[in-house]
Amino acid sequence: MKITGKSEIRLRYSTIINYGSLIYRTLVSIGFVVIVARRLNINEFGLWGIIFSLTTMLMSFSILWNKWAPRFYVRGHYEAVGASFILTTIFSILATLVYIGLSYVEFTILGWGFELMLLGIPLLIFRIFEATLMAICNVVRPEVMGYKGFVYDSLRLVFAYLFLVVFRFGLVGALFSVVFALLVSDLYIFFVLWRDGVVNFRFSWGLVVQWLRGVHVPLVGFVRNFLSGGLRAIVSWVSGSE
Repeated sequence: MKITGKSEIRLRYSTIINYGSLIYRTLVSIGFVVIVARRLNINEFGLWGIIFSLTTMLMSFSILWNKWAPRFYVRGHYEAVGASFILTTIFSILATLVYIGLSYVEFTILGWGFELMLLGIPLLIFRIFEATLMAICNVVRPEVMGYKGFVYDSLRLVFAYLFLVVFRFGLVGALFSVVFALLVSDLYIFFVLWRDGVVNFRFSWGLVVQWLRGVHVPLVGFVRNFLSGGLRAIVSWVSGSE
């Protein structure tokens, strides 16, 4: 079925914006990685990868409800957004506790870096909420995902230069450059959704039960993201090296 009128314009517009954001991200990522790689020593760069691996591994659980919430929202179940936000909040607390435990395991294996690992907690929380916000935004205002990409990648590069090159904060600066960029970009998406009346905090056990019954649908994607995201951390556990 051909889409015409405003829907077609919006679809084309959001596609252009989002693809432009991907190209921009590729270019910015080169500069960001160069700055991080040159300003961190080998051990710090290894721990940097482990922190991102652990956060990716844990945030992959959010796909179990983020797969359903946007679909139910467009069907008219507006409380799906509230249920998704509440589940995300509860999970972020549980994930933080698990992350602390895994950080201690990592510390016993490597013999250092526990305090630095704990600095990854804000990164974990913001990435979990980012996944939920992006899932909802994808069906409401898809072009905002592209705008968010421009904001996040620009800030990430600027903060990396300030914290690593100017102030020489090392791994702490590398982490905070991403954390601050995520915070601003997450708040941007939340503001847009709030302005459009999408955000609500109504909870529905009925929807959650339906999502649990259909958990087998996103299960394959969850397993894939969990294993691919956690590979870096798992290798460090097996090898005993960051």
